Order: sequence, then structure tokens, then C-alpha cells
Amino acid sequence: MGSRKDHPVKKLSVPTFACLLVIFIFSLRTNAANVYVNVDYYTLSPNPVYIKPGDAVYWLDNDSFLGPFLITGGWGPVMTPYGIQFNVPPGNYDYTAESAWGGGSWGGTVVVVPNSPPSVSITSPTNGTVFTAPASFSFEADATDPNANDVMDVEFWVDDTMVNDVFVYPYATTVTNLASGTYTLKAIAWDYSGATATNSIAVKVLPPAPITLGSCSTSGGKVVFTVNGLATGTTNVLQCSSNLMNWHPMLTNISDGTPFSVTNNSVGSAQFFRVMQLQ
Repeated sequence: MGSRKDHPVKKLSVPTFACLLVIFIFSLRTNAANVYVNVDYYTLSPNPVYIKPGDAVYWLDNDSFLGPFLITGGWGPVMTPYGIQFNVPPGNYDYTAESAWGGGSWGGTVVVVPNSPPSVSITSPTNGTVFTAPASFSFEADATDPNANDVMDVEFWVDDTMVNDVFVYPYATTVTNLASGTYTLKAIAWDYSGATATNSIAVKVLPPAPITLGSCSTSGGKVVFTVNGLATGTTNVLQCSSNLMNWHPMLTNISDGTPFSVTNNSVGSAQFFRVMQLQ
């Protein structure tokens, strides 16, 4: 089909559509949607074609032998491939197509329907969800529009900061490393005419729980204990010391958020343990 640069486009502006009098302006709005009509001999697909005010319709040759085709409507005659931007009131706009070589003519209709704003709903997380700092989670939304294929993008905001702008389905992004506090998550859907819809929820991020060492016991001459309170995704180093001054690393753990058990050889002197959280 080519890009916008491949085919010329006229801008159809009709303040009053009496007697099919039109004004031609050679430009194209950046937020217009493009709809394509394939032209064969005595066939137009799709027909009718449904658009919104400001959208552009391109007629494309679909028959290399009988094309190009002459398209004639209230905007005057144009030759395929060509585009017309319909800055007109809602209504039916009829036109005819004719082969430059085979003659004959057949009719089609452009139906301009009123623009309807999109709708958007945050699907994840849910309102009131509580996380533990540093919080990371998927931020997802569902966006639709009564006008077909008219959702342009969805913006994702945390308070007054836009964290992502997603232009294709699925509309989702990732929020990472939120500190403790209460936040407003907001999704804004835009359509190609500049209409918007907004949905907001609130989430809370609690301070991380303290890291504790517990359930200490001995088994087979070894010390066994658990480490609790590690935040998911953090890197933690377990250290040991015999004098509380010189600490030696035992192991490194990237936490999945669940307690983990440690087994260490028992020695004659006292041993002390601690966990250093790196991130």
C-alpha cells in the first residue's frame, strides 16, 4: 500500500456541502487515520468505507491491466493512487470509479461517522493493591474505541511522571523500584482525533519488613537457621564472624521473597551471622 509519501492526498473541507461545492487544501493532519480502498474493474473493497471526520481515504490500483482508475466525487476527479482527507460533517459521500482503459463506471460510498472518544480501564494492578518497597510490578490497561482501529496510544503515569507511552496492543509497561508511599496510577488513551479517556487507581507501597535470622538449631554438628524478610529481587550477602569485627561472606542470595535456610559447620568458638542487603 505504501506510506503517506507514496500517494498524493487532498484535504476535503466542506463548511457547507450545498451543491457538492468543495474547497481543496493540499495538506494532511498528522493525527488522521488512513483507510484504503482497493479498486478493481466494477469492484471496490471495502464498500462502503467508514471513517471519521478528518480521516483520509486512499484509492489503490488492484488491477494492473485496467488501472489506473478515475475516482470522481464531490471533491472533483482524481486518479489512483490518490488520497482525500475528509474534513467534513458526518454523512454519506458518494463517488464513482471508472477504468482509464476499459470504460464503464461503478459507484461507492464514503460514510463519515461522528467521532466517539475512546475508553480505558486499568486491568493490573487493582485499586488499593499493597506492595512492599522497593516495589516492581506490571502496569496494564485495556483500551477500546467505538470507531474501529481508532486507539492511537495509551500513556502510563505514576503520579505526575509518565513512565511509558505504548502505541500497540497489548497496552502494558513495567514499574520498578517504587519507594514506600501512596501513588496514583493513571492510564490515558488517545484516539487519532485527539479525544482522550482516563482511568486512575491508587496503590500503596509499604516499607520493607526487617530482615531477621530465626529458627536456629544444631543438627549433626552443624548450625541451621532461616533468613526472613528479604524483598523479592534484592541481592543479599550472608556473613559470619567470630568476634563481631571481622566479617566473612558465606553466600550470596537473590531473593524470591520467601525465607531460605542456611546450614553452616559448627566450630568450637561462638559464631555470629548477619545479612547485608546490596540492592
